[in-house]
Amino acid sequence: MTFQQGRVSITRLTFNDGIEFFRLTADDLDGLRKTTKTALENMANAVLGAGIPLSPSPSSSPLHLSAMHVSVLPGVVLLQANVDLYSTFYNHST
Repeated sequence: MTFQQGRVSITRLTFNDGIEFFRLTADDLDGLRKTTKTALENMANAVLGAGIPLSPSPSSSPLHLSAMHVSVLPGVVLLQANVDLYSTFYNHST
């Protein structure tokens, strides 16, 4: 079985205005945004550091991925996928 290792770096994470969160604005939530960004990067890098299997069976992957798309561009490989965070973090199969 082939495993893919890598690192995740979130270049931008934004909270949209107009969403009610304890009457706080998106600007008020900047600390939460930064902490969330760092936590997501750390969790993804922990999984990717061990490697994820490149197989069509989602049940064999520690990440519950769907709609995977890989693009090779000059100097970079772009991997896009939908991730079921609930199933991934709570080991829940859908």
